[in-house]
Amino acid sequence: LNRALLERYLMAIDLLMRGSTQSLYGEMIAVSEDRIKVLDKRRFAADFDLNVLVEAEAELTKLKTQFLDSKKEIEVLEQRIGAEFAPQPFAGLDTTGLVGVETVIQEVEHSSYAVDSNHVYLKYLDQGLDLAEKRFRMEQSEGRQILNSISLSYDVGDRLDENDRRDEGKDYDLARAYILEASFKIPGLSANTVELNRRKGDFLAEKEDVAQNRRELRQTMKKDIEDIHALVAQYRYLMARENEVDAQASLKKYMQMTGVDPLILLSIKSGSLKNSLRIEEVKYGILMNYIKVMDATGQLSKAPLRNFLAGDKGELAP
Repeated sequence: LNRALLERYLMAIDLLMRGSTQSLYGEMIAVSEDRIKVLDKRRFAADFDLNVLVEAEAELTKLKTQFLDSKKEIEVLEQRIGAEFAPQPFAGLDTTGLVGVETVIQEVEHSSYAVDSNHVYLKYLDQGLDLAEKRFRMEQSEGRQILNSISLSYDVGDRLDENDRRDEGKDYDLARAYILEASFKIPGLSANTVELNRRKGDFLAEKEDVAQNRRELRQTMKKDIEDIHALVAQYRYLMARENEVDAQASLKKYMQMTGVDPLILLSIKSGSLKNSLRIEEVKYGILMNYIKVMDATGQLSKAPLRNFLAGDKGELAP
């Protein structure tokens, strides 16, 4: 359940991010095409630079490739998510009430996270360790037994032979028909010692794996938190840059001026879109790492299940 939740959260965030960035790629393609048209009209001007046109065409090709790659990834994600919804058709993600990135940032910066001792991953590992220990203890207990087996049987043939000897006046022993057999194990020399050592090895290896996985879980959570802080720093830098430059206002101002080079207007628009694209990538990167932290801490599958992508963290339907 926990792994399924994590996978679905990350698929949903990935789909939202690609949908948002694809829209921006579409706008960037339109701006790039307009730039090429302007440059093409200046082909015979004295100051025309063919390299600039070649670079613009290469940039347009790159943008179209990114757009198509994004479209393909969206289709793949929609198919995967649709398979989870089957037999109901997948009609897209409902983003109503989607948590804001600023809310996530505030929570991360004002929370101290720790791995829950009842984490489903740790409980699973502990069960494996408990099983390995019990198998070892059982083998160890069996290895201490001196008497391995005992059996009692009755031989009719021997009984008849002794009766004949009695009838002939010879020595006889009617008890010889009863056979008692016992086998013993010598600790340290029995073949079971090999199995005991194997069980002990399995137990010690499982014990080390549990300890290692506990360390890795804590390290993973720490790294995911560090990644969030790094992305938050990028996000704030990009937002500050967008607010300081205020490209849209600059664009409107230049458009009102007569004789302004259209390439300048297109360059401003292109710069604004590139900044917006990076902001979207960083924003959804923060959400992805936030979900990974919730997974590492054990909150993701803690009952009752909560929707960590909703602003109100409402309960998830089963």
